[in-house]
Amino acid sequence: MMPSGGIRRHRRWAFALTALVIAVLASSSASVTLAVYTASRTSTASFATGTLGKPTVTLARGAGNSVVVSWTAVPASGSVQYSVTRDGGAPSGNCPTAAAPAAVLGCTDQWLSSGSHAYTVTAVYQGWTATSNPVSIMVTTPTLTFSSRAAADGYIAVTVAGTGWTPKVVVTITYAFNSQTQMALAPFGLNPTSSNSGAFTVNWEDNCIDGDGNQQRADVPAWVWATDGTYSMIATGTMVCSQYRH
Repeated sequence: MMPSGGIRRHRRWAFALTALVIAVLASSSASVTLAVYTASRTSTASFATGTLGKPTVTLARGAGNSVVVSWTAVPASGSVQYSVTRDGGAPSGNCPTAAAPAAVLGCTDQWLSSGSHAYTVTAVYQGWTATSNPVSIMVTTPTLTFSSRAAADGYIAVTVAGTGWTPKVVVTITYAFNSQTQMALAPFGLNPTSSNSGAFTVNWEDNCIDGDGNQQRADVPAWVWATDGTYSMIATGTMVCSQYRH
C-alpha cells in the first residue's frame, strides 16, 4: 500500500504535468493564431494608381527613303521601354518592335515605299502600357521593278529597272530566289550607273540555281535589293524557273 504522502506527491506531479501541457498548448495555439493574423490582417502593402503618360512622336525624313523617329520620355520611377509601329506593323532599321522593346528614345526606319506612313510609339512600364497618337509622314522614293521570263536560248532572262535614283551614281544590286541567300551582280559587271534622270535598267540571264546552289524547276518568289548609298529599295517578283529548259 502506497503511503499517503506518496499519493499526495503523485497528485502534485500529475497536476503540474497537466498544467504544463495546457500551457504549452495554449502557447502553441497563440503563436499559430498570431502568425495567421499577422499574415492576413496586420500586413500592409502599397499599390500604385493613376495612368502611364503617352509619348509624343516626332518624324523627320532621313537619308534617301528612311524616316527618323523620335519620342519624348515617359516619366516613371524605373526604366521604361518603347516599341514602334509603322502602318500598324513592325518597322525596319534599328527601331524597337513590340516583340523586342528597348529603352531608347529614337530610331531610323528604312526601306520605305512611296506614300504616307503612320507611326505610333508604345511605352511599356511594368504592367502598364501607353500608346502615342499616330503621326504621319509623306515619303517619296525611287521605283524598282523586277521581272523574269524564258529567254530565246532557254535560260531565264531577268530585268531590274529603276527610276528616280541619284543621277550618275552606281546602283549596287543583289538578288535571291527561293532562299534569302543573296547573290551579288557586281562580279558580272552588271551594277548599273544611273542616268542623268536617275533611271537605269540592267538585264542578265540566270540558270535557276539559287544562292544555296539548288536547281529550281518551279516558279519561285524572288527578291532584289538595290542601293545607291542614298536610297535603298526592295523589289519582289517571281523567277519563272518552270520554263527553264536546260
